[in-house]
Parts: sequence; C-alpha cells; structure tokens
Amino acid sequence: MKKVFLIASMLLALGLLSFFNVFSQSVPQGMNYQAVARDANGNELVSKSLTVKLAVKSKSGSVYTTQYEETHTVTTNAYGLFTLVIGQGTVTSGTFASIPWATYDMYLNVSVDDGNGYIDLGKTQLVSVPYAFVSGSTVSSSVGATGPSGAQGVTGVTGKTGPTGATGPSGADGKTGATGPSGADGSENAWGLTGNAGTTSSNFIGTTDAVDVRFKVDGSEVMRVMSGGNVGIGTTSSVTSGVYTAKLHVKTSTNDEGIFSEVTTASGTNAVGVYGSANSSSATYNKGLYGLAGNSSAATNYGTYSVAQYGTTNTGVYAYAYDGTTNYGLKGVAGSGSSSNYGVYGSYSSSTSSTSDWGLYSSGDAYAASWNVPSDEKLKTNIKPLEGALTKIMLLNPKTYEYKTEEFKGMNLPKGNQMGLLVQDVEKVFPDIVKTNIYPGEKDEDGRVIYDPVNFKCMNYIALIPLLTKAIQEQQATIDQQNELIAKLQKANNVTQANFENQHTINMEMDAKLNELYKQISALKENVKAEK
Repeated sequence: MKKVFLIASMLLALGLLSFFNVFSQSVPQGMNYQAVARDANGNELVSKSLTVKLAVKSKSGSVYTTQYEETHTVTTNAYGLFTLVIGQGTVTSGTFASIPWATYDMYLNVSVDDGNGYIDLGKTQLVSVPYAFVSGSTVSSSVGATGPSGAQGVTGVTGKTGPTGATGPSGADGKTGATGPSGADGSENAWGLTGNAGTTSSNFIGTTDAVDVRFKVDGSEVMRVMSGGNVGIGTTSSVTSGVYTAKLHVKTSTNDEGIFSEVTTASGTNAVGVYGSANSSSATYNKGLYGLAGNSSAATNYGTYSVAQYGTTNTGVYAYAYDGTTNYGLKGVAGSGSSSNYGVYGSYSSSTSSTSDWGLYSSGDAYAASWNVPSDEKLKTNIKPLEGALTKIMLLNPKTYEYKTEEFKGMNLPKGNQMGLLVQDVEKVFPDIVKTNIYPGEKDEDGRVIYDPVNFKCMNYIALIPLLTKAIQEQQATIDQQNELIAKLQKANNVTQANFENQHTINMEMDAKLNELYKQISALKENVKAEK
C-alpha cells in the first residue's frame, strides 16, 4: 500500500530550515531543504530510501508552468529526517539559474516515491526564496545584502519562538549585511499541525467578524462555512440561494458519492451512518434526508443508497416524518431510465439462516397499486404438485378480531374490526408460511426507550392463494364427478320413464279391448235372457 508522506510541501510553508547565502559577486544556485517523512499513521519513516522530485513552478492566473525540475535519492535518518539542496539534484527539466524569480509567483511542487510510484504532496508558494536570488543581481558593492527573513516558527501550543533569520554576507567594502528578522513567534492561541493539548471549551478555529471560513486546495476553494452556519462542499452558491437551499450541500462529479458515511464500531447501542431530521410544524415540506442522482451518463443512479449490517437489528433506511399536513417517512421517485426504474429498492443480505430478514418492513398499513411476486420457473427448483389442499383449507378457522393498538402502540397496528386467521392455528396446518418477526422498538436521540421491542409471529397471506386455488380445483373435480353421476342417473331415469310411458299405452289399449269385450259379453247375456 502507498504511504502518505508529511514532508516539505507542508513544512516548507512554515519555513522549515530553508535559507540562502547571498554574496555581492554571485548567488549560490541552491537552497538547503530539510524535512521529516511520515507514513499514513504519522509514524516517522526510519532509514528509508526515498526518491524526492522537486519542481519549481510559476503561476499565472490559474495556470502552473514548470520552470525547473530535479530529483534526489535520499535516505532518512533514525528520526525520519533527510536533507538535500534544491538546485543540486539530477535535473530533469530546465536550469536552476534561469528560474524567473522576479517575474512570477513561484511555487514548489514536491513528490515522493517510496518504491511504489510517486505521490504528489501538492504545491507550496515560495515567499522569501525568490527575492534572495533576485538580490544577487542588484546588491550594492558598498553595503552587504540584507539576509532573508527568518523562517516562521512552527505553530504549536507550547509557544516556541521560530528560528532566527540567516545573517547576510559581507559586502565588498567588508561591512556585514543586516541580520534577517526573527521568525514569527508561535502563539499559544494558535493551533499546531501535529495536534494540540490543554484545549478548553472556549477554544475554536474560525472568524470573529461574521466572515465566511474558506478552505482551499491548490489555490482553489473546495469548501466554505457560511457566516450563517450553512456549509458547502464543492459548491458555494446553492448554500445560500437557488433551488436547493441547504444547511449542508455537497456537489460532486460523475460516479462520486455526494455523501458517504460509514460507521464500523464493534460495540455500542446505536451506529448511525447518516441521520436526517426535519420536524418543523410551520414548514410546507419537511425532508429529513433528500438524495438526488440524475446523471444521464451514469450506468446507475441511486438517490439514496444505504446499507446496515452486522448489528443485532439492522435497518437500511430509517425515516420518520410527522406534524405536517401530508407526511412521507420515505418517498422514492425514479424515472427516465432506459432499463429499469425503482422508486424504492429494499433488500437484505444475511450470512446466517435468520428467520427475521426483511427487504421492506412497514409498521402500519401498506399500499401498492399492484403487488408482484417472483414466480418465474427459472428461479425455482424441487417443483412438486400440491395435493390435499381442500382438506387442509377446511382445517382453518377464520375469525373476526381487533388489535391491541394501545398495548403495542409503536407498531401502528390497524384499528377497528378485522377479519383473518390466527397464526398459531395456521402454523399447525401450514408451518412453512409462518415466520418470526421483530419490531425493533424506538429510542429518542438520547437513547431513552420510547417503545420496547416486540417479538411476534406473522404469516404469508399471499401463500394462501395457491392453496385456495388448488382447493377450488379439488372441489371442482368433486363437483364434476358428481355431475357426471347425476347425468348417468338422469339418463337411466329417462329410459325408465320411456318404458313406463310405453307400458301405460299398452295398458290403455288393453283396457279399451277389455271394455269392448265386456260390452260384447253383456250383450250376449241380454240376448240369452230374451230367448228364454
């Protein structure tokens, strides 16, 4: 891994052992330079071989031009210290004698290679150095050149005085040049670059005249703390005006995180990456956390991307809105994507077989214009037909009930009369659609418990749909069998009815014949009586 070196780019600005010898006849082409090399943790790099690249650059407007560049191979001592002379290294560009000290503002750019490639430590403006070299061509032969100003003492809480400036060389007439002034005194009210001790609650860094505090890198402003308390990172205009008036406004370029917050503490009650709170009853809109990502050239835009893991109870996004006319704990809007758009995307990642993992948890009623469940065959395995659903469905006992809304107030359970099933009854018949859930409870900003956590069981009502479907199919199969039997009986009955009607006709014909025969017999009897 590359190391970060706290060397000359910072220390030279504080005047760390940088001086020159000026003579009436000529100016030595070199500057003594000394610095301490440290790693990323602030530890000195002891007996370490380094390659130091030094470039003297002129600045015109915002453009830097390299006037001279050289490299040095050095080895640090037992304290991480190394010394070199600028102007006497291996030249890679320009000549030291031709540097236009009097024409431009000059900067020293330092880079260090510890064997893993150069690390650019930035630029530092050279204030006294250029004038020392310019004086080589204008010094009077009768008066010794004035020595350069002493390097400013390193600021620290101990209030040590900086080193005294070097004495000017003798002039041509033998007179001694004027002594350079002493370095600025390190005040006890200043802040040291290596830390401070003995600070009190009254100490601060900032201004006392209502002027903004500005932070610059390489001469360009990167952050501003406004006099009213607003903070802009990467931008200053929208902190005080514009569409997005914000207490903190972060502006970044493509594929950068606007705000990246990471909490990796191994212990503690709460670990909060980003906390947003907006609860003004007089505001038209309260937005505890507002994320906007809308770069059309980006592969994926995340308005808010949040991950919580490794705790006892993890919540990727926790949003709370109240006291407004309309409140949105979390509102997600996504559109204009060429592939897929997700207003809110929730998932969970668990390395254990936890039975209480939820991509989305709603404490209260939930609404969706449509609800889709992944059911693609390619996502499934061990596929088997569902049997005996009707028998099992008949074992369920639907009930009416009311929730204990006051006892479990934090869960926002629905009020009024409800219809459904008791999970304990369902678990006996369909244990696979029952899970254990945890309402995490709530605490205020000081960690005091508002609502206690609650362990409870819940069930997947959607899983009953295929069970009910199969039960209806099984019931329909029974109905179809019964209808087929009835049809057969009806057909047999129709045959019997036809036979009955045919026999009735025969019986009617026989009755008619019998009646006719009866009449004939009666007539014969009457004739017999008449003959007698």
